[in-house]
This record gives sequence, structure tokens and C-alpha cells, in this order.
Amino acid sequence: MKKYVWLITIGYLFLVVLSGCTAALPQSSDTDASQEQSGTAARDTLDSTPSNSLSPVNDGPLVLVSNSETFSKRGPLDLTFTNKGDFSILIGEAYTLDFYQDGWIEIDMSDVYFSAVGRIIEPGEDYNYADVALPAGINLEAGRYRIKFKYADEADRDFIYTVSTEFNLTG
Repeated sequence: MKKYVWLITIGYLFLVVLSGCTAALPQSSDTDASQEQSGTAARDTLDSTPSNSLSPVNDGPLVLVSNSETFSKRGPLDLTFTNKGDFSILIGEAYTLDFYQDGWIEIDMSDVYFSAVGRIIEPGEDYNYADVALPAGINLEAGRYRIKFKYADEADRDFIYTVSTEFNLTG
């Protein structure tokens, strides 16, 4: 048991450091992020051009589903992660939000603090993340949003994957 606690702690620290290092980098576009290498997911590429695609960004075995099409600005999001792969996935609480207005535009969340708490999702496991809080202090207008999480293979962290889903936000 102590071994798993230690591994989880080290893994979460790795994700926190990694998310802090990559937070200032431009995000990849949908077309770049969806390209795959044989047998492995594509590495993130740097392209700050907004995409007009309405499709989610998913380049690995984790599937993210919004359990409701529409959420209120005052309520938390209700999401479900499903590990369709054959390895354990390490994912943290940190996420990014994109707003759709003639293309996807990433919302500046540099002032938002995310805790180092994370989760390991085993192969075939569903994880219901029912309390995803929208960032306080950021004025989100009603419209279409995409939420993106970065995650890694727990054992081999050479590739960082992205999973996303879309939802509508009401006043």
C-alpha cells in the first residue's frame, strides 16, 4: 500500500511540474493534436492558430464524456473518464478551457490554482468526476466550451496525451 501511495505522490508531482512548465506554451490545434504516430499517440505540437473544428481533442486511450449537454455557470461540471487502453493512466485536476467564437480560443487561466490531487484510472475503469469546479474569478459568458485534460501513462511518461469534451454554459 505504501508503494502505491508513494508512486501516486511522485506521479502527481510530476504532472504538477509538467503542467506548470507547459502552461505558458501555445496549445496545439485540433489537426495537429489528432495526428498519430504508429502505435503511439502524437506528441503535442505548438500551433496557436484557433481551430474551427467542433470535434473534441483526443489523442490517447482515455475517453471523456460530459454527463450533461448544458451546465450553469454556478454549478460544477459532471464528467466521466473511461480508460479504453491497456495501461494505467495518471491524470490530475488541472484543465484548460476553450471558448468557441468563430474558432476555438483558449481562455487565460494562468491565475487559476489547481491542487496536486490526481487519480490513477485503471484499464477498463470508469471514473465519474462529478465536481469539476469552474474557475472562480474568470468571467465566463454563455456559449460553447471545450474542457481539456492532459494525462500520461502511469508507467511510461514519454508521451503526454490530451482528452477533451464539449458542453454549453448558460447564465
